[in-house]
Amino acid sequence: MDTFWGHSSTFWTAIQAIGVCAYTALVVITLWFIYRQVRYAAKAFQFGTICRLQELVDDFHEDRRILFTMCPLELALSHEQFPKRPPGRHSATRPDEKLTQQMAITPQQATALQSVSDELRERARRVIARLNDIGQLVEDGFVDRLVFLGKYHVMVIQCCHLVEAIRRDEEARRGGSYGQRLLRMRYWATTYNDVWPKHREAAIEITCTSGRRVIYVSPSPTVLQRTMWMIRRRLSWY
Repeated sequence: MDTFWGHSSTFWTAIQAIGVCAYTALVVITLWFIYRQVRYAAKAFQFGTICRLQELVDDFHEDRRILFTMCPLELALSHEQFPKRPPGRHSATRPDEKLTQQMAITPQQATALQSVSDELRERARRVIARLNDIGQLVEDGFVDRLVFLGKYHVMVIQCCHLVEAIRRDEEARRGGSYGQRLLRMRYWATTYNDVWPKHREAAIEITCTSGRRVIYVSPSPTVLQRTMWMIRRRLSWY
């Protein structure tokens, strides 16, 4: 039997096997530590993003408060006055005549719009601008959509319904597209509201000094809708 340094080849084969096992264990432990570091970094990044999102929302809290305090309740649009499908991010298509008539504001809303002061209109523009900024962060993937909707979907729906008449009026004055990202944000928020059973059981209201009004109620679901909602909830597809 061949020997080396007084030991047989079987001994050295065993030593080699032990070395391979030790090296494998070292690699596994190193990969585990890397995974833990990446996980901690991801959580820290997510926490920082959530904190920044909270700051962005708090930044226009006073504008929202004054808007909901001073705006006439008649100004808020109903669910039927919004398009079923919002305009795409890079789409330049316009709604057809039938949809335009369906989305048209009522005479009472037109009167309420005329009564909005310049100061209040400026507040509404700030709300539109801030929601637009947040919506862009969500669309670009910097803010997790599920986190955003889980915290603020009711606020998004309320704001979009209250400022939509002003947004349309500003869009008509400026020409082109203005604040249409809010239509997509409202679509995400209503979808999120419909998908989760604990949310769709309750109506969403707007409360102003002049009273209270229901602006959104989830539709009564069919079996097919319930199935689709369950799938969308599982996939976080909003």
